[in-house]
Amino acid sequence: MKIALVQMRSTADLDANLTSMRRSTESAAKKGARMVVFPEMAYFSAPLKACPPVTSRFAALCREFGEWAKALGIYLLPGSLREPASAGRHFNTLPVFGPDGNEVTRYRKVFLFKARLPDRSYDESHYTDAGGEVTTFTAEGICFGLAICYDLRFPELFRSLKKRGAQVVFLPSAFTVPTGKAHWEALTRARAIENQFTLAAPGLTGTSGNGAKTYGHSIVVDAWGKVRALADTKPRTLFLQYDAKHGEDCRSRVDPWASRRDDLFP
Repeated sequence: MKIALVQMRSTADLDANLTSMRRSTESAAKKGARMVVFPEMAYFSAPLKACPPVTSRFAALCREFGEWAKALGIYLLPGSLREPASAGRHFNTLPVFGPDGNEVTRYRKVFLFKARLPDRSYDESHYTDAGGEVTTFTAEGICFGLAICYDLRFPELFRSLKKRGAQVVFLPSAFTVPTGKAHWEALTRARAIENQFTLAAPGLTGTSGNGAKTYGHSIVVDAWGKVRALADTKPRTLFLQYDAKHGEDCRSRVDPWASRRDDLFP
């Protein structure tokens, strides 16, 4: 399966973002992509007070993304969206749409970003409810796992995805510049190596509509920890041709999964 990862800048202009996303989706499909994946909050990034009107359009936007997938005959992961939750709050939700236009599954971000960095502080829990489920789905015989951005720092989620059979894990992200420079490649490679799956992480780049500076550097890491594709900070699309045999070859050389101690670490 050919998979496209779209790196882009997210602004506070919903319509402009959607136009850019549609154009990138159509271009990737024309190049043979069967699945197109966008970064975290690709569709809209703005100060918190500007978000409620867009959050209330969650259902309508899901229908629109489903229509794109059906029109192009692809699987579409439009990046995470704000899904209405408890009063005045939302989930950070990653939906998946199939070639028939229907929603295949959705993942709600489990780990909420909290950090104090040189340029600003973050605490996603002030306005976001955490999800509570590990999510995988199967398409064209491949098992895919879902995670979002800050989840990368929590290896237990990725072990759980592996236990569910994940062969490829998507990590739509909006990594900050300071944490991206320090940890992005190291952590993406670690998660791929320790679980022997492919990790594909499309990221936002540039200054987003909420003023946050994002790192870009979308990445594909294979089951051996080799970086198969890496973007810089410019908007672009990376392509991944997934090969299940590569993962099998890696496990034939060294198979730490077979040496697990579930008696000590259930």
